[in-house]
Amino acid sequence: MPDEGNVQVVAEKAPDYRVISVDGAYTWLNAQAGSIDFFCDVIEPEVDNEGNLSIPGVKRVFLFQIRMTRQFYGSLAEYMTLNQKNVEEAERKGEL
Repeated sequence: MPDEGNVQVVAEKAPDYRVISVDGAYTWLNAQAGSIDFFCDVIEPEVDNEGNLSIPGVKRVFLFQIRMTRQFYGSLAEYMTLNQKNVEEAERKGEL
């Protein structure tokens, strides 16, 4: 039996787990909750009869939204900032 106060955590991937590549995100936060909407940009080039390529615009496709408590939103932001600083420090030291 685990020591008092210790809880064993078993991690596993959901059956529908997948990796999704994104180009960016929009994020919102209010007094109760936060969300992050992830998107990818799709370029749809056009070629005219003379073979000239043009890009009339970009289609921004929203892939999914993650909703969370305000507390978790703040914790996630701090965690990501810490990871960024750790990578930058390792790069400065030549460890990466």
